[in-house]
Amino acid sequence: MLRAWICTTLCRNQSCGGCTSSWNAWHRPPAGRCRRRPYLPILIFVRCKGSFRVTECPASLLALQRAVSLGDLSAAEAVRRQHARLLARHASWHCASWVPEQAPMPGAGPLAGVALAHKDIFMLAGRAPGLGLGPGQPRPLAQPAAAIRSLGAAGAVVMGTLAMAEYACGSTGDNEWLGRCVNPRDHAAVVGGSSSGSASAVAAGLTLASLGTDTSGSVRIPAATCGVVGFKPTWGAIPTEGVQPLAPSLDTVGVLARDSVDAALLFEVLRDPVLPRPAVPGVLRVAAWLDDAALHPDVAGLLQGLARTCGAREQAFPSTEFERLSMLAEIVLRAESARTYGAVLKASDLPPRARDLVLGGLVLPRDWHGAALRARGGALRDFVAGHFGEADVLMLPALPQPVPDWRRVAPDEAQFQVRELLALHRYMGFVNYLGLPALVLPVAEDANGRPVSVQLLARPHREADLLSFAARLESSHAVAGRKAVPLML
Repeated sequence: MLRAWICTTLCRNQSCGGCTSSWNAWHRPPAGRCRRRPYLPILIFVRCKGSFRVTECPASLLALQRAVSLGDLSAAEAVRRQHARLLARHASWHCASWVPEQAPMPGAGPLAGVALAHKDIFMLAGRAPGLGLGPGQPRPLAQPAAAIRSLGAAGAVVMGTLAMAEYACGSTGDNEWLGRCVNPRDHAAVVGGSSSGSASAVAAGLTLASLGTDTSGSVRIPAATCGVVGFKPTWGAIPTEGVQPLAPSLDTVGVLARDSVDAALLFEVLRDPVLPRPAVPGVLRVAAWLDDAALHPDVAGLLQGLARTCGAREQAFPSTEFERLSMLAEIVLRAESARTYGAVLKASDLPPRARDLVLGGLVLPRDWHGAALRARGGALRDFVAGHFGEADVLMLPALPQPVPDWRRVAPDEAQFQVRELLALHRYMGFVNYLGLPALVLPVAEDANGRPVSVQLLARPHREADLLSFAARLESSHAVAGRKAVPLML
């Protein structure tokens, strides 16, 4: 088990009570130490009249839940510590759109003591979402989104909202109003999007988990670039009531977390209770699609080694099938985005990425959208029959390339490479079109120390298969996502 090797300067007067600021500090474990523990404790350093004291805060939902239930930490104190950490450090990463000065009151239930910050796309009690255009505005009669209500009923409270691409259109983390969100794993690396603030905050330890939305990879892309878990359940498994839509036929509420156990814990609270609960097979059969010509050799080598270790059977994914599904996904995305924001485009100037997406939808032939939706059921049946006949979990890349520098995927930068920007989406859109559950998990590092992630798919409503297999991988492979993030002064 990994101990938290953290440089500390202890307060000379630990009971002074004169705290003025706090932040979390991380330190890499010494070389050669085991990295298999999925829960790194987060320590909050608190400045006390010129000296320091240090207070441990559990760094996983499961550990926090256990600490509160055993009485080691009160729910009120747990919420206060989590809020203080986010309030003190979010500006370093440009990851939040709104954090209140006062900590919220703790809730009651199995998640009592849990305080989370979420993508700023959800309706909150008395507050409309900001949608990446700035902080959301008070709306006295607003009711929280269904997912927020579910978490609240379990005892979790909201301590802030997190940055996102404007109108959820964008995969780089750039934002004209909020600034460029920073990747805690590597400041030069792209942070991904559109749930950019969620991935950054989870990777930096500022929130133990975060709700995001995934329409064409918006949870999974930033999870892969920041080295955290990105979980997209089956389309419709989590209600989208109270979530600002982009493309309703694709929109899915997802979870970003530091490990798959925490993602499973939240999904149990969030899932529609009427959905089936199939049992997980004792032995999960795994197939791997890792022969795509677009796959970078370094990424291919790392993931092929993982597949061999897992005993995964190689599986072909014909390029014609892949390209057709990706094209159908793009048609639905563009057509429905145009329906959602076409009026906004006419009334005001949309940000460039949103404008391009909406304009692309407005010029599509009118019957293409309906045809793409009519083909969806048959495409799903064919995909399940062809790829899950002898497999329970399908393993494929999350990204076809090493995580790129942000300057190489920002269109207004001199180093911009359009192929690297498009590559962020390569393995994403078709999953949304089919409505399959998917989970992105960091399993290795490239030569530059950036995370390399695998993407896991399962049959519809077989999230338990994904989460169970991911937990097994984490015990031996998923070290990159839990790596300590250096303190940024």
